[in-house]
Amino acid sequence: MPHDTMFLQRQDISEAMKSALTRIRELILAEKVSTEEKRQGGWKYGGKELEFEMRLLNDAMDSKYKVLDSNVFHFVNGAIIHNPTKSLVMIPLNGTPKLNSGEPLLLDTSYYTEERQLLFGEQWDIILAAMEKDTP
Repeated sequence: MPHDTMFLQRQDISEAMKSALTRIRELILAEKVSTEEKRQGGWKYGGKELEFEMRLLNDAMDSKYKVLDSNVFHFVNGAIIHNPTKSLVMIPLNGTPKLNSGEPLLLDTSYYTEERQLLFGEQWDIILAAMEKDTP
C-alpha cells in the first residue's frame, strides 16, 4: 500500500540526456508526435521521430541499470505510476507534476524509485523508464 514517504532518489542528468530531452520536448510542443492509448486521464506519445530520440535518451542514461522499456506520457491531472519492475526512472518533461507531499518534480532531473508513485498536477508530460538492475 503506498504512503506519503515513498522512497524517491533525485538524480542529476548528463548533458547527453539534456540534449535528448530538449529534442523530445520540442517534438511534443511542435506536435510532431502521435497520441496512442488515449484514455480519459491522458495518453502515451508515439511516432518515428520520438522513438528515435527515446533510443538516444536510453543510450545516454548514465545509470547502473539497463533500460527495459521507456515511454513518454501526458497526464491531464493526477496519475498512479505503476512500477512492476520495482526499478523505475521518472523524468518530467513539461508541466509540474507533484508528489503527494506537494513537492514538485523538477524539469531536467530524473527520479529513481523502487515503489509505485502517486503524482498530481495539471497537463504534464513525463518519461517513464522501466529499468533492470545489472547482475554481475
